[in-house]
Amino acid sequence: MIILKNSAKSGIFWVRLGIDFKEKERKEVNEKR
Repeated sequence: MIILKNSAKSGIFWVRLGIDFKEKERKEVNEKR
């Protein structure tokens, strides 16, 4: 699979994506309160 070849790059990408998603979620929760 192509994903396994770029596991290092994709790993960093997914980690950054996850962090961005968490921060967005946190902002939305704060706005609701």
